[in-house]
Amino acid sequence: MTAKSHFTTTLAIGILPLYFFRNEIVYMFDYVAIYVIGLVIGSLLPDIEESNSVVGRQVPLLSEWLNKKIGHRTYTHNILFYLAIFVFAYYQSLTSSHFIYVFLIGFSLGSILHTLEDCLTNSGVSGAMKPLLDNFVILKKEYRFNTDSVFENYVYYPIVSLFLIAELFLSSKYILNF
Repeated sequence: MTAKSHFTTTLAIGILPLYFFRNEIVYMFDYVAIYVIGLVIGSLLPDIEESNSVVGRQVPLLSEWLNKKIGHRTYTHNILFYLAIFVFAYYQSLTSSHFIYVFLIGFSLGSILHTLEDCLTNSGVSGAMKPLLDNFVILKKEYRFNTDSVFENYVYYPIVSLFLIAELFLSSKYILNF
């Protein structure tokens, strides 16, 4: 998927928990901002090992080195790694209200969503659930699409963008007290 598709899909799904916890979050707007920053970074960072990605272009030497060492969509797309970060940060946030745990919750959720979104493409993700599962598939091959294809750019991305806009509009009076 392209960066814009990852960004909008992850935000559209990742801000849903804010709606359900709106009573507590109205009083913690700074935590919402940190969570969303983590979500956005997590939605893009797994592609650091791809030199043509938005993140990869920011750190080309690291990106090229990672691509040669581990390849694309392998270790940086492992859901189990990000799930461990999520569980750690969640339990730490129960006893301590540091911003870093809120950021890590957003980051890990964004990275998990990024990986699941990549599983929707024809390329898939080879290491999404290793070592538990060698082959992790969400959709059958005939229902997947190519990255940067006509479907992604003119059907998937606009639909998710409209969903995100509607979601933000409808929930803004609860989240932001409008």
